[in-house]
Amino acid sequence: AEVNRLRELVQSHRVYFVTSRTGDTALGQTKAWLESYLGYGPYSVIIAKAKAEIARAIRADFSIEDKAGNAIAISWMAPNCLSYLINRLHNQVDMNVVGSRVIRVNTVANYLDAVEGKFDDR
Repeated sequence: AEVNRLRELVQSHRVYFVTSRTGDTALGQTKAWLESYLGYGPYSVIIAKAKAEIARAIRADFSIEDKAGNAIAISWMAPNCLSYLINRLHNQVDMNVVGSRVIRVNTVANYLDAVEGKFDDR
């Protein structure tokens, strides 16, 4: 169900996939991974370690990360972007320290619920 929802989001809105994957084949690997899950693109894929700078530059409305540092940086450097952090064992941080600018979700479905809800509000 999440795959179908994400596929619909990609078809109806401008969606960028930003990855810090490295190597000469990173772009091709990422596009192949997306195609294996979502079907054939085209997909807008950006290879960059500076995800917060990318979010600011493209004026992103939403972001989801599994790395706490990226989610925190996005929340501060792209203040108009709602920054989500998907709950994983490796990214447990004290949310009182992080602050309320990062929104923790348990699943991609929770993130999609929030994104779809915000689009419905517009």
